[in-house]
This record gives sequence, C-alpha cells and structure tokens, in this order.
Amino acid sequence: MAKLVTPQKVVLYPANENTWLTKSINTKDFRCKCNYTSCYYTIVSPVFITKLEEFSDLALEQRGFITKLTSGFRCQRHNLDCGGRENSNHTRGMAADVDITGISAPIVEYLRLIAVDIFDYVFVSMEKGYMHVQYNNEV
Repeated sequence: MAKLVTPQKVVLYPANENTWLTKSINTKDFRCKCNYTSCYYTIVSPVFITKLEEFSDLALEQRGFITKLTSGFRCQRHNLDCGGRENSNHTRGMAADVDITGISAPIVEYLRLIAVDIFDYVFVSMEKGYMHVQYNNEV
C-alpha cells in the first residue's frame, strides 16, 4: 500500500525575528547561520518543530541532555556552502543538526534511539559532532 504524502505547511519568519516557537526553541536558534545579506527569512515547519521539542524533552528527561542546535534552517546558498544536498530538508525548515560534541558514544546511541522513534531520518556523525534529524512525512 502506498504511503499518502501530504505537504507540510511552513511558516516564514524575518531572519532577525526573535520568537519562541516552543518552550525551548526560538527562531534565533533555528535561523540560517550564514552572513549573506540576501538571507531575509527563516522557514519553519511547525510539525518538525513539535517533533524537535518532543525529542528535546525526552533527551532532557531521560539523559539530562540539553539539546543545542548547530544548524536548523539553511538558505539555499549556505546549504551548498555546507556541502548540503540540493533540496535539503534544512532549506525547507524540516531538519536540524544537534550538537553532540563531547558526548560519550553510549549516550549518543541512546539519544539516537530516542530520535528514530520521532523522526523520519536520523544520521549521527561522531567525527563531526552532530546528529542530523529530519521529518518531512515524505520518507
């Protein structure tokens, strides 16, 4: 049986916006980290942000891990600079990279197991110190 794919609604915020999306995630945490003057907005998927908050709550509750984002939304230009894929979920507000620098491998594995129950796709790079999470209801 084919999976029904429904496009997610997204919200656009001005790049300099400072608005709480959830109790612990602010637009300034999720905005593009580039310095391009052509980067005027931040795209946010409310569905993804809700899932990111769920992950953050469980990680804190079960392991005392405070979620810090190294990357959320990326403009197309910055995404290419980072080596991101064309049409990356970062460019649609549906992906984030969580900082795992200095976290032991067993704790990272526990966090990964939490994440795979919430997101469509999870990738861990211990070498680069991040866990990529995404949810777009299309995987």
